[in-house]
Amino acid sequence: MNARMKNPAMVLPDAMKGINTLYKATYQGGVSAELLELVALRVSQINGCSACVHAHLAGGRKAGVGDEKLFAVAAW
Repeated sequence: MNARMKNPAMVLPDAMKGINTLYKATYQGGVSAELLELVALRVSQINGCSACVHAHLAGGRKAGVGDEKLFAVAAW
């Protein structure tokens, strides 16, 4: 299987620095990591970024989100 797009970190390294800064600020805002990962997962699905979907599935699991919730995000 071929990827539809290249890894954004490889194509736009300067943009990724900004995105990482935004992530850090977001996670310091008081919203639970579980909710942030669910929102990020849904955004990734809408954007069609499979690398981001994979990353936020892993992040959701790390934040304690159960599989039932993760699998239901697509119908959110």
